[in-house]
Amino acid sequence: MRIKAISWYLKEAFNNNSSDLLPTIKEFTALSKKNKYKKGIIKGYLAFQIYYHDRGDFKNALKYTDSAKVVLNADTTLNARLEIGRVFNNEGNCYFKLGDYNKALESYFKSLKIFEPLNNVFVSTIYSNIGMVYTELEDLNKRIFYDEKALKFAEKYGNDYSLSLALINGAVGQIMIKNFKLASKYKDRIYPILLKTDNYSHWYNYYLTKAQIESEEKKSLNAIKSFQKSIYFAHENEDPYQLSDAFYGLEIEFFKTNRIENAKIYLDSLLDLSQENNFKAFKKLAYQGLSKYYNLKGNVILENKYLNMFISINDSINSENIKKQGSIVEAKYQTEKKDAQIILQETQLKQKTTNNILLIGGIIGFALLSLLVFINYRNRLRIEKQQVLQLRQAQQLTATESILKGQEEERGRLARDLHDGLGGLLSGLKLSLGNLSGNQVLSEPNAKVFEGALGQLDTAISEMRRVAHSMMPEALLRFG
Repeated sequence: MRIKAISWYLKEAFNNNSSDLLPTIKEFTALSKKNKYKKGIIKGYLAFQIYYHDRGDFKNALKYTDSAKVVLNADTTLNARLEIGRVFNNEGNCYFKLGDYNKALESYFKSLKIFEPLNNVFVSTIYSNIGMVYTELEDLNKRIFYDEKALKFAEKYGNDYSLSLALINGAVGQIMIKNFKLASKYKDRIYPILLKTDNYSHWYNYYLTKAQIESEEKKSLNAIKSFQKSIYFAHENEDPYQLSDAFYGLEIEFFKTNRIENAKIYLDSLLDLSQENNFKAFKKLAYQGLSKYYNLKGNVILENKYLNMFISINDSINSENIKKQGSIVEAKYQTEKKDAQIILQETQLKQKTTNNILLIGGIIGFALLSLLVFINYRNRLRIEKQQVLQLRQAQQLTATESILKGQEEERGRLARDLHDGLGGLLSGLKLSLGNLSGNQVLSEPNAKVFEGALGQLDTAISEMRRVAHSMMPEALLRFG
């Protein structure tokens, strides 16, 4: 919960002023490492990168750029690709301010290669950054080309942040080609957007652009006020590069109004900043301005001193640019070679991933098939058991029915034997005794005994018939 809260705070704070964020960034990165929160570690490195970049500490900024690359290169997810795209853009910003414009372009184009196919809003920012590099390479046609691309993209896909940045850079580009009408139009569009975003870096660029337009319109007093406002926001951002740019513009304006002592103050500040941060381009401009100042003061010795320093650093910069241009072919070759290796590795990784997916799918399919076979076998076994049970029950029923049938048949036979056999004999005996009593004269006592015997014989015949009747099967009694 603490990590997420700090992450949200850093995101909001970087939209304005990052000057007080170092302790928070350290805490966030340490917590992320302790909890092995990879996403947080990456965000921490990116935060360090931006923080040191804004302070003009490009050595540390590039160090954290490399740290972020190490973590991100091991991750092939889309989010990791987007993060490394931002790393390349921030790396380009560092090289740009160090005056290494070819490396800056390489980093920007690497970033563009990731974001452009996705139509990501960040593309507009990269276009703007590329345009600024071409300004330093004195290719204004490409500067305007990328400014226009940035603005069109921001208007179609972007948000207030990207749109304000595109308008600011577009205005600067138009100033360079002396199209002040369009530059002023862009400037006017920026102001209501900045009221919503309140981004200090964009406010700085807004007042710097406004000052440049006012300077070209010969409104020096207004230009000086705008330059001073841009200095305020550069201080708030603690950005030495922004301060150097504003100091340079302000000293020029003071020269225009013949306030050379004021110009000297800002020239000294410009020289100190450029030496402290190794801004060779601004150091060259400071030497040039100081040579002009001492010329106006009539100090030939110091004028020549700073003029020679200007010539020396200018030659050094030109020589470095020649060397950099001479190494472009080799750099492109190495880049293409690395890109080919990356593509090969990505292809191999995709193949491995596909094989793993097929293997896992095969294992899952075999497991499912085995499960279905087992379920089918178990069902068949259950059905067979039921059939065996039913068969046994049927056999038991048949056996019971056979026993009962035999018993009934036996009872019927016994009943018939009693009725037809014994019953006939007893009836014949009664008939014979009846005939005998009619032919003989018996004394009264004997006659009573004889009659008693006949009565018992009738009782025996009746009892025999009852027993025989009860032994007859029920079906025979019902249906005959």
